[in-house]
Amino acid sequence: MKSVWTLAKLELSRYSTYLPGTSQSNYIRIGLIFLLLLAASMAWSRGNVNVGSLYELGFIAYVETMLIIMVWEALNGGRAGRGQQWWLLLPYSRLTLVLGKAFSFVWLGLYLILFMLLLCTIHYALFVLWGSVPYADASSLWQTAGTAGWAALAILPVMSSIGLLMSVFQMWWTRIGTVIVFIYISMPLLIFALLAGSSAAIDFQFTIPSAQNVWLLVAAGWLFSCAAVWLSSAIGMKQLAKLRFHGYPVVSSPELQVPLTMVPSQVTKRRSGAFWALVAMEKRRYDWISRHAPRRIRWIVYALLALIAFFGYQNSGSLTDLIFFHSIITMFSYMGIVVYGLNKNADFSKGFAHWWLAFPHSRYVLLGSRIFAYLTSMLTYWLLAMLSAGVGFALRQWLNPMSGTDILIAGKYIAENVVLMIPLAVFYVLAVQIMPAVNKYPLLIILLVPLLASYGFCIQLPNLWVMPDRLSGLALRDGPAPDFLKHLTLLYSIGIPAALIGFGLGGKYLNRYAMMRNSIWFRGLRGKEH
Repeated sequence: MKSVWTLAKLELSRYSTYLPGTSQSNYIRIGLIFLLLLAASMAWSRGNVNVGSLYELGFIAYVETMLIIMVWEALNGGRAGRGQQWWLLLPYSRLTLVLGKAFSFVWLGLYLILFMLLLCTIHYALFVLWGSVPYADASSLWQTAGTAGWAALAILPVMSSIGLLMSVFQMWWTRIGTVIVFIYISMPLLIFALLAGSSAAIDFQFTIPSAQNVWLLVAAGWLFSCAAVWLSSAIGMKQLAKLRFHGYPVVSSPELQVPLTMVPSQVTKRRSGAFWALVAMEKRRYDWISRHAPRRIRWIVYALLALIAFFGYQNSGSLTDLIFFHSIITMFSYMGIVVYGLNKNADFSKGFAHWWLAFPHSRYVLLGSRIFAYLTSMLTYWLLAMLSAGVGFALRQWLNPMSGTDILIAGKYIAENVVLMIPLAVFYVLAVQIMPAVNKYPLLIILLVPLLASYGFCIQLPNLWVMPDRLSGLALRDGPAPDFLKHLTLLYSIGIPAALIGFGLGGKYLNRYAMMRNSIWFRGLRGKEH
């Protein structure tokens, strides 16, 4: 156990500057961060706060912070295996290494819980002293703060386990899963965080659950944590070892396997960054806002974001306008991701496939890196569009706020549109990778044609599944359709297998891209040209 705590302290040392009680603690930075967060919290609530909504906001901020730290650790700290090499060489068992990393997450989470409770308590005390909010008796305050702390402690093992799985499983497909999980967890929490700052928006009241429910939640959390530790030590660590000695990620072709007699450092320099090097190369094609992008493209993107913020302000005055505007953003994002992705799939007709397929890497690495770069780039621009609309919305609410009930209803519509259309775009982009397999086996056209035809039908899904108009007796203010979850489950049960099949067959027959100019489709086009 001493080794586990030593490893946990080593993992936590990168944050020691911002943690009190350590030899590297910088109390000036800690105090400035605390004052900045306190000022932001007080400015956001503008005095319209009660005990429940305040601690609810703090709890959501704690969960979001933990998520951001864990995703950063997974996507940056272990990138290309560089952050894992020293860790794998430590003279400890796999289980000890995994437990050390897990306890570092738990330790960090405990610091964040105490920070959150202290921040919320001081926030409330200041508002009481200024007379901005009604005074709550001590028992109510302690009950609410204690329940918030209990809820944070209850999910801490689960959050730490998610961070552990993200950090240990470094294959490309887990990275995609990391991004999807982050979006699915963080987006609904962000929507509620926007609502929790005002008691007029929604009255959050923590209640202490029964002892039976408490034990069930704690037991479920610890079972998940034990399963995560076992998966990480028994399976994930083996994969990390392969990534270190065979390159990143593991190649599937026996001819490309690196001999074990080679010096590990030489192997690392040779192949450790294959996947991420390909991702970086592909991302340059979608770089429209950095300093390396053409100036004209940058200004166009900035102008579009400013225009979205302006329309976000204009369309945040009523419930109908707010729902319609954000539905339009989500719909255009879906259409743009799918159509632009189909256009990029046609690069083989421009001679792109010949040099691309010449890279000495697995076909799945080539295809996966290309899709990963495209999807992460497009989702980044979608998030920028949503943030721009959020800026306009926040400014409008500051000057002329809507009722809290309308904001809550609009948040539900926006959240359901997002979890419906954005994953649908991801499924679609993955599924259409079946095209090279269709070139090999033309009979598969019976799968491709319905897939392409479904694009237009899917545009109607928000109206069919989210809006309650089709159900008798329901209006817009009654909230989204109550049977949305059933339809969403149906979509996922179809979309996930279709995406896996499309990607699997596309990767297997990826070499057919080099011959597709000689297929029946292009021979017919060339015949018409001549």
